[in-house]
Amino acid sequence: MARLGSPQNDVERLVNTNGLFGKDLRGQLFEQVSRQLRLSCSVEVLPNPANRVTLSNLNDTFGIPRPQIHFETKEYTRSALGLAVDVMCAILRAADATPLPVDRNPLNYTGAGHVVGTCRMGFDKTQAVVDADCRSFDHRNLYVVGGSTFPTCGTANPTITIAALALRAANHVLATLPQFPARPVEPQK
Repeated sequence: MARLGSPQNDVERLVNTNGLFGKDLRGQLFEQVSRQLRLSCSVEVLPNPANRVTLSNLNDTFGIPRPQIHFETKEYTRSALGLAVDVMCAILRAADATPLPVDRNPLNYTGAGHVVGTCRMGFDKTQAVVDADCRSFDHRNLYVVGGSTFPTCGTANPTITIAALALRAANHVLATLPQFPARPVEPQK
């Protein structure tokens, strides 16, 4: 659910909005922030062919078409959010804490910041942008390395998968360059 009411947000509010400092700030930090426990959850968003980035008919200030983002979640994801909130509230009650009211609208959520998609990896050039080596189907001398090749992302951080794909793409580049001997790139230990 939305990442609001966290210690960082509350400190910023006390200082920037309420204008507190010195003894007054210390008192409010003790009363409000030192007693907080923040739980959050992430749920999996299943692949959905309707989710995509296309070009809008609106242009930016340079006359370039703006992106149009199409994103929706299915019942699987929305119901998982509700169940996760129930578990987090039970954890807080078991710790003899008082859960704050939670907005249970499944459409009021925030993402985890895993920027993925738009250059989908696949086997068929009519359904994907890059192949399994992160090589563009349309421009064979172009490699796209990063989270953009993911058709979707699970709840965990994608960094290790991105690193593995980067090594795979590097090995493919090395193997296809005639002026260099083909030797695999090994991860540092």
